[in-house]
Amino acid sequence: MSNLRSLSKITLILLLLGSGCAVNHSLSKKGLTREQKTTLNYLKKAGATKAELDTLSILLKADTSPAKIQKKIDLIIRRSLSRLSLEQKAVYYSLREEERLEYLAAPDKERWIKKREDRSVKKLCSTREGKTQYYALKNLLSKEDLKDFVKKDSTERVEWLKSFWAKSDPTPTTERNEWEEEFNRRVRHALENFHSTFGQKPWDDRGDVYIKLGPPDERRLSVENPSKFRIERIGDSVYDTEREYYKTAGETWYYVIEGKDVYLQFEDLVVGYLTLVPYRSGDIRDLDYMSNFLAQNGELGLSKAVYHHDYGGEPLDFAWEIIKFRSLNNVYEVLVNVGIPTGKLEKDSSGLVHYNQQIAIRDEKGKFIYCDSVRVCQRVPDFKNQLLIDQRGFLLTPGTYSVALEVRDPGSKRIGLYEDELFLPGYVSPDSLHQPNLELSRAILASEAKEAQPDEEESKFFLNGYLIIPNPSHIFLVEQEPKIKAYFEIYNLLPKDDSLRFATISQIIKYVSKDSAVVSSDTTVTIHPGFVPGTVAYQIIPLINSPGLYLEPGDYLWRIDVIDLNLPNKIESIVNKLKIVKD
Repeated sequence: MSNLRSLSKITLILLLLGSGCAVNHSLSKKGLTREQKTTLNYLKKAGATKAELDTLSILLKADTSPAKIQKKIDLIIRRSLSRLSLEQKAVYYSLREEERLEYLAAPDKERWIKKREDRSVKKLCSTREGKTQYYALKNLLSKEDLKDFVKKDSTERVEWLKSFWAKSDPTPTTERNEWEEEFNRRVRHALENFHSTFGQKPWDDRGDVYIKLGPPDERRLSVENPSKFRIERIGDSVYDTEREYYKTAGETWYYVIEGKDVYLQFEDLVVGYLTLVPYRSGDIRDLDYMSNFLAQNGELGLSKAVYHHDYGGEPLDFAWEIIKFRSLNNVYEVLVNVGIPTGKLEKDSSGLVHYNQQIAIRDEKGKFIYCDSVRVCQRVPDFKNQLLIDQRGFLLTPGTYSVALEVRDPGSKRIGLYEDELFLPGYVSPDSLHQPNLELSRAILASEAKEAQPDEEESKFFLNGYLIIPNPSHIFLVEQEPKIKAYFEIYNLLPKDDSLRFATISQIIKYVSKDSAVVSSDTTVTIHPGFVPGTVAYQIIPLINSPGLYLEPGDYLWRIDVIDLNLPNKIESIVNKLKIVKD
């Protein structure tokens, strides 16, 4: 194997897709392999000088070390990259290594990308299964997502689809993905009922519409004039009767989309292939059918596959938030807090509420990590604006997750379902010599935070000696202002002389669209003697320290800045929103 072909990191050793590039015979290329000659031609088109190309030819023939050849080629590539726009550089780095040099050598890079996409589509559609998959997803995905899907290999496409369906699951707390099942059912229906051997697609235009919009609310078949003929003899018997035969000429599908009546007409313009055509109502006054068709067809093309899931009950709104705290061994303690308005839940004759709560956590590939289901039965007081607070804790390693929370009240038949993304960054272990920048947990705004009593240490709200009851809605009554406190944790603080010193600056900011002003500000300095590296510093700060300070109803921001006094350049901030309302 030649030196050039043996370079593992070199992005330019190519088994390239039929490039059709002619060899420049002005270069001295005798004794080089075909791949080496192709590579030198690409380098020339990418901007290499004749001297550089001659030098590379000599090095290749002389059996020079791969590192030395790589250095020469890297210089040419860096110079070529410097002439590209930011968008073109992004495209370059998104390509596979064996494609990058070919892209640099292309005089028309947009055309090169288009040809590459066409080759990928052609390869995917070379099998019946791939063709069905491509044209089905074309009705579902955006153009960018479809391009991203097509350019992957077969294994990567499987993982890509798993992640895509996990993100679009209408019931993320269950194993079933009703939308994926419905989409696959539509594709099967299109193949079985609207199959066509004409054109590129495996079905006619009815298949595309069915996959995008589902079954029509009404479907009308139109037929040509029936053909009549007389049957005089059947076997040994003679009958005097007539038979009529009908041929389907087209169809009209009727939908109600966002309150509007939409009629879609299909005609048999090519035998065995029904084409979407302008709808004609038959009313001679309806002369604007062509412009209506163009408008509707454009909207149909823009609106990808539509699916609405029936959750089986009236919507239930509740407040929820996800808090993440660092734990030991590169593990996070993730707290899912929920506040359910008790006025929305139905009470039984004993004054108790009953509801089902389910939390599901999935990784970025859609695999279930946790699925926690609990049935709650609790007596609640008859207070206005009362929230039923609950919390679930999970331990997760760094990564990207989706967290879904479902609350279902079987009494009132109400259901609430929310989903959010959760990113947990990796961090350096506490015993590492290279400490990363200062980090903070997200603060918890609490209506109550106090030192815990011994009998409260088993509570789910117990943290580092404190009892902290969260308020996931971040809404507080004017009368509750003095009680609002925050608990937060600080990581990567380094002690000096066996003491940990840090300052916190808390500010309350009146938050409005045009002008934001600081209403209250306070500074606290904390010293922890005998602090051990790797442990977590934590603090509780009252929201309001100024006696008699009145916060009028409205939206506010609460900002906390933490400064490491041993290393003043280490500063970190967290910001939370809150709302003050009247009772």
